[in-house]
Amino acid sequence: MISFFGAQLENNFIVNKYNFKINDILKSGISLGGKYTELLEDTLNSVHPGYNTIAVGSATDALFFALKACNSKRVAVPSVSFKATLSAVKRAGAIPIMVDVESDSLMGLESLRNSEEVDTILFVSLYGKSNTPIYKYAKDNNIKIIEDSAQCDFIKNNPDIGVLSFDPTKILSSFGSGGAIICKSEYYSQIKNMRKHGTPFGYNSQIAEISAWLVNLKIKWHLNEWQMIRKQIANDYLDINTIHLYDPSRDTHALSKYVIRVDDPNDFIKYMLSKEIECKRHYSEPLAEMFMSSRLSKEVVSLPIHPFLKKDQINKIVENANAYLDNR
Repeated sequence: MISFFGAQLENNFIVNKYNFKINDILKSGISLGGKYTELLEDTLNSVHPGYNTIAVGSATDALFFALKACNSKRVAVPSVSFKATLSAVKRAGAIPIMVDVESDSLMGLESLRNSEEVDTILFVSLYGKSNTPIYKYAKDNNIKIIEDSAQCDFIKNNPDIGVLSFDPTKILSSFGSGGAIICKSEYYSQIKNMRKHGTPFGYNSQIAEISAWLVNLKIKWHLNEWQMIRKQIANDYLDINTIHLYDPSRDTHALSKYVIRVDDPNDFIKYMLSKEIECKRHYSEPLAEMFMSSRLSKEVVSLPIHPFLKKDQINKIVENANAYLDNR
């Protein structure tokens, strides 16, 4: 079986190669708030010049902290995203203003222009993609922008605040949950205060030391190679005879997922499973039923894409996808 996720293979690689270090961290007895959290924050600061990093317990918490720090009241939210995007807005006490997406699944500029007035845009880099026109619109209209880059490796634009996820299915996955806030200096103290029982908003949202160590290790020693592999897989998938949401001309695509459009996703998944290939549907129920989000929800399907896929497996995926599509 060709599994959709590569987490098990990736974890086996890490444990076999770095078991001695994992043992050292566990034996230290320091589980939270130690040197590895600081090292991860320092690394992410170097990746994002001009920004400050705060590692937290999850990307969902990170979105909530970002919205509170921005004092967001009316927030533009894309109609296609994971439900945590919308729940964070409601948790922060803000009003979500739903905005339809374009055919590439990203928040649509025209739909945003025609929406109700907002003070914050929550832009989701869905599937690892980005969209610069939204940022120009925000700047021109003095609107704060929070970048939900849970499906990216790093922040791709220049938001007021960006959010990363280190959950096990993400590009920079940890052994458990985790996330990071990448923010401009004016938000740093308030958000850091919120992370650990501060005032006036006291919460407990800390990344585990072993997870911070693992994410930092991947950034420094494995991410570049693994992203090159993802890009090669994506280029191979372009031989599949259908509509692709991947655009090779956009260098900012992090390839968290490889998404294609088919007439009947469930039938496609069933066929591929009969060939021992696991595919998935994402966002089959949009956050809001709007024109493009409703259409995409009925057509999109995700193919396996992770750095531990072998060449013969990639070829098998392409051949069987085409065999299905050519007979429809």
